[in-house]
Order: sequence, then structure tokens, then C-alpha cells
Amino acid sequence: MFSRPRRRLGVAAGAATALVVALLGAVVPATAAAGASSCTSSLTVSQVQDRILADVNAARSRVGVKALRANAAMDSVALKWSQRQAADATMKHNPNYSTQIPAGWSAAGENVAFGYSPTTVTRAWLDSPGHRANILRSSFTHIGIGVGCSESGRPYYTQVFGAYKILTTTAPAISGTPKAGITLTAKTGTWTTGTTLKYQWYADGSSISGATAKTYTPKSTDAGKTVKVKVTGVKTGYAPTARVSQPTDEVAKLSTLTTVRPRVSGVIKVGEELLAVRGVWTTGTTYYYRWYRDSTAISGATGKRYVLTKSDRGHTITVKVTGKKAGYATASRVAAKTPVP
Repeated sequence: MFSRPRRRLGVAAGAATALVVALLGAVVPATAAAGASSCTSSLTVSQVQDRILADVNAARSRVGVKALRANAAMDSVALKWSQRQAADATMKHNPNYSTQIPAGWSAAGENVAFGYSPTTVTRAWLDSPGHRANILRSSFTHIGIGVGCSESGRPYYTQVFGAYKILTTTAPAISGTPKAGITLTAKTGTWTTGTTLKYQWYADGSSISGATAKTYTPKSTDAGKTVKVKVTGVKTGYAPTARVSQPTDEVAKLSTLTTVRPRVSGVIKVGEELLAVRGVWTTGTTYYYRWYRDSTAISGATGKRYVLTKSDRGHTITVKVTGKKAGYATASRVAAKTPVP
């Protein structure tokens, strides 16, 4: 829990005039910082945000107003401003919050406070008419919440509010077999027409670097982990909205290809054609060939057949066959070396 401040200090409220035209400028969603600070004791920032959001929506429910939705981009704005207040040890309003939250709002507001615990700050706001108006305003649809701690251990809070159109969304689902090497696809369902969708895949809850496409092929390192995907919808005039799929079953490890050591068939003589005989491998395997003179790959010799040249005379010839199949570990086998007279 938060440590009890030596004294409770006042709160302040602010609201922007509703605009008809959406503001310009992009806001990139960011995840709020995690971890407890001196004034949050054992509570993480996320836990503080959850508590305040629950208290705000409980108050809205009591007066018959729809719950506010948490928004990652707005959380980021509120968090940064709380940290700024804490660093300056001064409670103040953010003069630029209305341009920092996602564009397209029709109304926006901000509450700030300091010195209260997470369990009492919402009550303090509700006891002040200006702040209460922001919290209970029926046109507001989304909220961002931040908390920062000063060097003296006092918490500084920020709430930012916005009124946005609500995207029609569908929770994504994942199709495909959860196995290393097998491609998974995010099935996004129906969203508001014109919505741009962005993707982020996760393994055991941790974001996978570079996995930002509609499809993802688990790697061998994903074996034993569950996979899920977050789909974020962005459209001008609407608050960015994210939906997360249910996790898959644990990703199965790569299977092992059945292989046979290849052999070289044909007359071993300059000008004659040699054939790589690979034998029987796992059904559905795709094969790749590479011919070698001694231990050096022969330029351009990547087919199943190879014609001996004068350059091969006095050397050995061999062929490497590599097999690939989705869900299986890639395997290579090399034929015995054959001397060329």
C-alpha cells in the first residue's frame, strides 16, 4: 500500500472545450512503467491504475453512466505528466494534454492530485465539483491514469479523459497448429470499416520481437510456450482499441525428418551426367541440392543432376541433400565422396 502522507493536499481540475474538428497529430501507444516505488510500496503502477479505474467506474455506475475504457496511449500521457509533477514536486496541469492524447476527441478533461493514497484519491476528486464533473461526464468514453513519486515519497496523480467514437471490434482468434515451424494466423473478425489493424504476437506473455504481422511462425525456442496475439485498431476520430486472443496450447517442438544418406549415380567421367539419388525421406519434404568438388561448393551446381567438367578431374565429387518441411527441423545428408579420374 501507499505510505500515508504527512498531510493531504488539494486537487485541481481542468477540462477542454469540446471541439468539432479532430486534432491533428499521431500518438503512439506505450505501455505504462511497471514496478513499485517508494510511495507505492508493494503496489505497481498497473495496480494503482486498476484501483483508480475501478473506483471511477463504480462512481459512474452509481449514477447510471457507462464505464470508461482504459487506453494505453492516454495512460502514457497521464503517467509522464505524473512523473513530471513528481520530479518538480509541484502539482500542476499539463497545458498540452489535449494534443498529446489520441486525436479525434470531441471533449477532453484532466484531473490532478497529490498526497492521497490510491484508495482515497478518487473520493477526494468526487468531493470536488470540478473533478466530479470530469469523472461522471457521460460523454467521456476513455481514460488514462498515471502516478509518479517524488523524492520525498509523495504520490502525484493524473487523469486524462476523452470522448471518442467507439470502434466496433471482435476479439481475435488464432488459426493453425501451435507447433514450431507451422504458421499461425490471426483471425480478426469484424471491425469498423476503414480501421487499420496492427499486430503484436506474444509467447508466454512476453512480446516477440519483430512479430508484428498477421501471421507468425513459432520457432524452436517457442516450444513449450503458449502464443497469443494482440490486435490494435486505429481510425481517425476513434480511440485506438486493442483486443487480445486466447492463448494457444503449448507450442510443440519440431519433429525430426526421416532421412536417407544420398548416393551419386552415373559414369564417373568428364562429360558424363551424375544423378543425386536421395532415397525415401518423410512424405512432403522439399529437397535442395548442392554439389561439391572436394569440400568446395561448385558455383551454380544446385540441381539434382550434375555434368562432370575438366575442372573436376583429379578431385572428388559429392552432393549434399537438404530437406525442409513445415513443423520439422531442417536436415541435411551428404553422399560419399567419389574420385574423378
